[in-house]
Amino acid sequence: MSSRKVTPLVRTLTIVNSTYQPSFGNTLINVLETHYLTTGDRIRIRFPNVPQILEDVPVTVTSGTAFTVDTPMDYKIDSRGEIKVLFYSTGMTGPQSPITVNSTTALAAVMQLWVSGIGGAVYTVEGSLDGQHYSTDSNITTHLGVDGDTQAVVINVSWAYLRLNITSIGAATKLYGNFSG
Repeated sequence: MSSRKVTPLVRTLTIVNSTYQPSFGNTLINVLETHYLTTGDRIRIRFPNVPQILEDVPVTVTSGTAFTVDTPMDYKIDSRGEIKVLFYSTGMTGPQSPITVNSTTALAAVMQLWVSGIGGAVYTVEGSLDGQHYSTDSNITTHLGVDGDTQAVVINVSWAYLRLNITSIGAATKLYGNFSG
């Protein structure tokens, strides 16, 4: 049994607004950034000040910044809520949102990532002490175009923040990951 905490890599979408559509039994959600989702992808919706989470909810994409989710009632999803996506998608490139690293052991940290799909992925892991200035902490990691291809990056330096800098994610491919530090 491991004494380390394993945390999934998660990206957060910023909710601009939502509209409950009772005649369709769904809610249209508009987000600030391009979401890179495809119809059928699954997300997690957290509500502020309410102990409620809509887990593993499939989306129907209506535009690059909007999608619907089936809802039996008006959940009043607003900008105080959070939409969590547990993968990086085709088309996403460049530096991603950082994660905060709370080191609880003197051991090196590890980031393990894998692809779902057959398009492969290429990225580097970058570290920072202030969350603004990043250094590359690893070599370029390349996933083969094989479903389930898994790679690990060992992070020897005690960074306060880590992020992925994605070069490419292949067509119809998702990049998933976990962090342990």
